[in-house]
Amino acid sequence: MLFNYRNWALVALAIVSLSSIVAHRLGVFSLHLDLLAQGNHSDWYPTNIGGVMSDFSEEQDAIFLTCKVEDIRSNNYCSFSIRFSPFSTFEDNALGKNLNNYKNLDLDIDYEAPQPEPMIKISFRNYDQAYVKYDDYTSFKYNSLILNPNLKETTNNLSMQSFSVEQWWINQHNVPSIQSGLDFSNITYIEILPNSMPKVGDYQITINRMVLIGEAITEQTLLLANMIIWLVVSLMFSIQRNWSLKRLAKTDTLTGVFNRRGLSDWVNFKFSSFYNKPDLTLFYIDLDDFKRINDGHGHNIGDEVLLNFSQSIQESVKSFQYDLHYKFARLAGDEFALVVSDLSSENIGVLAKHLLAEIARPILVSTTSIRLNGSIGISCSSKNAISFEEMLHQADVAMYYAKNQGKNQYKKFDAAIAQDNLEREAIATKLSKAIDNNAFRLVFMPIYECASKKMAKVEVLLRHCSEELTGIGPDVFIPIAEEFHLINKIDLWVIEHTFIVIDQHKAQLDLDNFRFCINVSARELSHEHFNSQFSALLLKYAIEPEWIEIEITETSLVDVTERSIASLASIRDMGIDVALDDFGTGYTAFNQLVNYPVNCLKIDKSFVDDLSESNKTKATMVKAILSIAESFDLCVVAEGIETQEQFDFLLDNNCDYAQGYFLSKPIPFERLLELLHSD
Repeated sequence: MLFNYRNWALVALAIVSLSSIVAHRLGVFSLHLDLLAQGNHSDWYPTNIGGVMSDFSEEQDAIFLTCKVEDIRSNNYCSFSIRFSPFSTFEDNALGKNLNNYKNLDLDIDYEAPQPEPMIKISFRNYDQAYVKYDDYTSFKYNSLILNPNLKETTNNLSMQSFSVEQWWINQHNVPSIQSGLDFSNITYIEILPNSMPKVGDYQITINRMVLIGEAITEQTLLLANMIIWLVVSLMFSIQRNWSLKRLAKTDTLTGVFNRRGLSDWVNFKFSSFYNKPDLTLFYIDLDDFKRINDGHGHNIGDEVLLNFSQSIQESVKSFQYDLHYKFARLAGDEFALVVSDLSSENIGVLAKHLLAEIARPILVSTTSIRLNGSIGISCSSKNAISFEEMLHQADVAMYYAKNQGKNQYKKFDAAIAQDNLEREAIATKLSKAIDNNAFRLVFMPIYECASKKMAKVEVLLRHCSEELTGIGPDVFIPIAEEFHLINKIDLWVIEHTFIVIDQHKAQLDLDNFRFCINVSARELSHEHFNSQFSALLLKYAIEPEWIEIEITETSLVDVTERSIASLASIRDMGIDVALDDFGTGYTAFNQLVNYPVNCLKIDKSFVDDLSESNKTKATMVKAILSIAESFDLCVVAEGIETQEQFDFLLDNNCDYAQGYFLSKPIPFERLLELLHSD
């Protein structure tokens, strides 16, 4: 799998996360604030009150404060202050320094005083408008620590959490408990002073080092930040992946346009609008006989044609004389749909003709130029709107009519089509009932060997016994059965009842020299269970494969898939012959016959009509078919023989078999037995 950008992003994020932890432990995020260094404070100054004289000096990176007590009877006070904000700013909230990120105070102070174990006090004075009064410096919060600086082990590195707020300050200023805790968020100045001055004499404080140590971010916070970043990135990737999957689920992988689901969602979203529901027009485009391209040029070229076709249609719609708001989709295989918003009724036909003209333009692919034709069905939404599935069904029905009327044209769904479709649906309903009621019978069309004029085969034909279907023949109900997916049940009924007839009359039939030819819909070949069902029936009725021949119409092979060809081959492998019915009416190139596992060609009746030596066109075509069949070692059956002249022509040109009303009409099985026994 290629290393996509998500993988690279995760690798980069992992490197950054690991690097940040390593950098933290190496001290990259450490903070150091030398309180004595110039630039890190505003100024410093001594303060003395009462009977105290103070002297302040700076020598060799050290600060010296000497407080001389001359009178112990007064309220003596002497301190050294490092100030971060000028006092003039106090009215503007005394913008001091935020020291919250500093966790320790590295301190080196010497202290001499005329008393045992002298103590000093360090106070970080915080300003907050909630408790500070401008004219009372004692109102600045006392975050204080008292220590003996001569005990060096206690002064090297002091935790800022060892400071505490002086209780007298809390009591004197009536500070509520919520504001009485340590606060280093706005330190305006720091005071260093003797904790007490009980005796006359010199009190000397020497400040050698005073450095705040902290970190811009703690390791725990850094780990938490990394976790949050990972969660956010993972969530983003998850959202993007879900979005990509949803988009992929709505996109045709070959052409990049909407697929059926994507178009359905878009149309139904339009219909769900509470206001301004658009009038939508759906053009259902089906490429005529596209299987010929796949068979003749291969599926790779077929895919390239579909891709180029999709692009050309979209460019054509963009170049239409009116600006259109539209969506284009590939529904399946060679079926496409174009949905246009608010297209006027007079422009529907104009756009349909525009599309047909675009479809007819040659498509350039890598090795050749391909010409296409298409059939278009059109449906329009009503003012009350309908669902996408309803629109698609109507357009599909209209496209079906366009194909039946000769292809390469468009048809708009209208009342007449709706009525006819209702009638076909009614026939389908009656047909389904006839299947359930077993309301069918079989008749048999004799097929004669031309040379001996003996019956060699029979074509099994289906007739119904349903009063509801009176006047409706197989030429009508079989296509409807295919359209409404009833053909599987009908084909299996015909196969099983043919086998029943054979099984019941095995003793009366010379089955070693006789075949029953059964028509099977090409759609049956792509049914995943057909072959197993067929084999099961052979076994159930003890039917030998060589007694049976399967007939597939050539025109139906236009839509046959590779799976269907494999199904035919499997039938052949069982020992059953396969005949290509109505040969010559479809689009099978002679050189493609080798791809189809067939044993026999049946020349369509349209070639036999008016067949004679004087009709050069018909005679030439039939002779060509006979010659090609001979070269492929295929037997030939001529259908529709109605005259002696036709039969004689076929006999003279070495046609193998013949059938038609001249020889016999379809007959019931009892009559068939009589004819067989009379030979």
